[in-house]
Amino acid sequence: MDTGKMIPLWRPAAALSASTSPRPRPLTCRHSVNPETLTPRPAADLGNLVHFSKRILFGKALDTREAGRRAVLVATAMLAGLGGRTRAASGMDSSKWSGTQIRMNTLAEAVARLRSGTRSFPMARYPDPILRRVAEPVAESAFQSPEDLNLLARALEVAARTEGAVGLAASQVGVNARIIFLDQDVLGEAAPRILVNPRITERSSEGDMRWWRECCLVLPPDVLVTLLRDATVSVEYFDIMGRLHTQSLEGEAARALQHELDHLNGVLILDHATDDEDLDSKIFPALKSLESPEHARRQQAVFDRLDV
Repeated sequence: MDTGKMIPLWRPAAALSASTSPRPRPLTCRHSVNPETLTPRPAADLGNLVHFSKRILFGKALDTREAGRRAVLVATAMLAGLGGRTRAASGMDSSKWSGTQIRMNTLAEAVARLRSGTRSFPMARYPDPILRRVAEPVAESAFQSPEDLNLLARALEVAARTEGAVGLAASQVGVNARIIFLDQDVLGEAAPRILVNPRITERSSEGDMRWWRECCLVLPPDVLVTLLRDATVSVEYFDIMGRLHTQSLEGEAARALQHELDHLNGVLILDHATDDEDLDSKIFPALKSLESPEHARRQQAVFDRLDV
């Protein structure tokens, strides 16, 4: 078990020639604010910031062990002035957003497509049903063919670069496998990483959770959700050679990992929303009516950590 830094597992696109590596698009949904240095401000004052974070200091009456995470989130949001809407400027109307119906490929099917010439896979767009599917673990036998996992690793990186994403779950692009790509910028390291069968083994206390304002590339760009993430997490994962690693993450890296793990579990940032307005979308007005029937159940599952 490697408890040091995560090591590069494949030749990243940054090392490829300009002719083979797509140039990243401008990032409309990039999570780049440092939660340790950002001065907490009310949501109404955030302007065009895509997300924000603040350290939450709970009084005894709001201790998570007594009040529960739902009550704490709602109460502290009100006290901190985090209510209300902060939307990314988009200039889009509902005619500009259309959902997808991408086929979910098994790992073997995805590799076969890559071997036949497919270079990457398209991103699913809400309300694509695959976004609600729980991804299957990668079988131990898959590590006997690391070249196949290497092909998929490259494809995930290409998809992430094309979409301007700092992280990507394989299920977002129709690959039924518990694999995550994390960009080097979010990790603060020299190269991106691929995590196979990642799972969180340890978390900081709920009293130390951090606020984030998150968007997601699978959702209409005017959807932003205020939510809580664990401040620090320890993650256990395999590399494409089948070697087991553990890594402690904090700040933006911890947030990004939790966001992508949500995708592997069929969870969207919508499920974390406690403000009904976070389910509103002028770009895709049907979103709220689609989410409302199952929202309370999904939210409770997220708060009860049934998604991990």
